[in-house]
Amino acid sequence: MLATAVLVFGSMAAMLWIFRKESKRCPLNTLPDTLERIYESQLALEAALMEVALWVEQGGSADVGENMRSTLDLIGENVGHIKQGLAKLTLQHRDGA
Repeated sequence: MLATAVLVFGSMAAMLWIFRKESKRCPLNTLPDTLERIYESQLALEAALMEVALWVEQGGSADVGENMRSTLDLIGENVGHIKQGLAKLTLQHRDGA
């Protein structure tokens, strides 16, 4: 799970670096848009890791699969908060533009 967290954090850092670099050239690349893509990537990673958890469980490692599922629950718990934050940020960005 630590490797996944490092991968996600590294991906987010890379996306924010690209955003800063590209935002000067392309005004459509807004921070809310970039954060929305990070959010979508997070959900895709959750789905992929869930598939791995199911595969691990089918291979006879129920404990490992259950540990993966319990840590993935955190993503599900945060979905609503993330979506609300993105919606507020998008509104603020539109009002300020």
